[in-house]
Amino acid sequence: MGADPVELGIAAAASVGYRRKSKPGALGLMGSPGYVAYSTAKAGVHGFTISVAADYATQNIRANCIIVGSVHTPMVSHLGPEARERRRKMVPMQTEGTAWDIAHGAVYLASDESRWVTGILLPIDGGLVALRAWPR
Repeated sequence: MGADPVELGIAAAASVGYRRKSKPGALGLMGSPGYVAYSTAKAGVHGFTISVAADYATQNIRANCIIVGSVHTPMVSHLGPEARERRRKMVPMQTEGTAWDIAHGAVYLASDESRWVTGILLPIDGGLVALRAWPR
């Protein structure tokens, strides 16, 4: 049997010291009716991140996963004010996240300040993952 292409990619990245931060959504931790495939894929990324962290920690290569919440970006601006308000209300902190909120977490994980951090799943979602179930 040949090697898995994903494992080959990680091995190649590790050989040059590349650190990848993946950004899966909260559904991988929470699940949601009608999103079996999406949730499964996200959970797979989470497990993959933790396994990569374990495999490469001895080489001082870190792997962490940012779990991105429902943030306002140009990609969702077309949804309109009602949808925007609905998204804001479903977050326990009752605020709307921005790309800057996610970026600050990524900067931390890429910095020397996180030199001893590997294998974490970091939700940046205004507390949504803390609910463990989608608000109805």
